[in-house]
Amino acid sequence: MSQLTISNLTHFDDIRAKTISFINPYSFYLLKRAKFEFNSIDLWHSDGFLLCLILKIFGMPATRHSFDYSSLAEPFFSWCARTNKSLAVVGSDEESIVFFANHLRNRHQLNDVTFRNGYFTDTQYEEYVSNLAAARPDIVLVGMGALKQEKLLIDLRSKGWSGLGFTCGGFIHQTRINKGNYYPPLIDKLNLRFAYRMWHEPATIKRYLIIYPISIVSFVKDILVGKVSFFSD
Repeated sequence: MSQLTISNLTHFDDIRAKTISFINPYSFYLLKRAKFEFNSIDLWHSDGFLLCLILKIFGMPATRHSFDYSSLAEPFFSWCARTNKSLAVVGSDEESIVFFANHLRNRHQLNDVTFRNGYFTDTQYEEYVSNLAAARPDIVLVGMGALKQEKLLIDLRSKGWSGLGFTCGGFIHQTRINKGNYYPPLIDKLNLRFAYRMWHEPATIKRYLIIYPISIVSFVKDILVGKVSFFSD
């Protein structure tokens, strides 16, 4: 049985050599439909207050962890700079990834950064994964959307890479759109990030109004039958 175990993040130093991804109703829906083996990723964190609320109702004290500037991004990049980590970033389109790499250098003083957009032919993908594994970066950050981003981290592991891997969803292109912080402070404080995204990115309306309710029902069912659990150290 594919087991989804959600945990809270403590300190970045405690999660070396792990693959880490983030679950929200939309990504849960996509991963479930694809029959993804959740236990092929080392750590899952709850991305968004809605799943946290559901988990807490069932006695699981999950904390929201998202890879954006309303949550993990600022402390994560500060940690990378402080500890001199080498970072490889892959995802989004060419314009967004170039902007993002410069953003990391200018805002966070991260100079050991390699980057590539997230569009590949099959041959390009295999070559990139092999070369990236051989380059042995300390950290790989992948923003290619659910399924593709997790697959890249798993494929890197299969090539012998043993660094720290994070997924970041749409964070790369969102950073370019807003030149940094995607969510205004008031929107973040009121937990209205979903409404802001529907207004800012109309393509997400179907996701929030149709897919989210379906996914939440499935998520609750999985909790009830023991396919979703919570771990806290």
